[in-house]
Amino acid sequence: MNAAPSRGAEHCLFVRHDRTFALSTELAREIAEARPTTPLPHAPRALLGAVNLHGEILGLVSLDGALGLEGRGEGGATIVLCRGDLKFGVEVDRITGIRSLFDEDIGALPEDPPIARGLALGRANIDGAEVIVLDADALLHEILESMATGVDRSPRPQSTGFPLE
Repeated sequence: MNAAPSRGAEHCLFVRHDRTFALSTELAREIAEARPTTPLPHAPRALLGAVNLHGEILGLVSLDGALGLEGRGEGGATIVLCRGDLKFGVEVDRITGIRSLFDEDIGALPEDPPIARGLALGRANIDGAEVIVLDADALLHEILESMATGVDRSPRPQSTGFPLE
């Protein structure tokens, strides 16, 4: 009797700042085109604003600080993350697909550059491209922490101060 082939875990593949990442569809529940964002005064830096998705208002969060990315990406798509009653969107540049990944597909991270340190399970080679496989629980914890404290790990531009004249 033949055993049924095992299935890998489904992952949403996305690009942010020219790097490809994979996030489990257990957390990444929906993808959508970028929507107009309404800024929220005095919001934590990681909270880009609010978006209307299917008549529901969601917070839109930047992953850049959590992933150790600098600058501002294209922001062409949104991934809706859901865990229990918690639901919000994260800004990504584009979605490249949904793929099954097996544990044996995921190897160690390179030492340099330190992208997604502490938030990645490892890396995979998909169609000849390096993909950083994110740990959904660690990423969610980092996002919630940055929202609660208002602190993220992204480099901040140096203030030039205000002219006194």
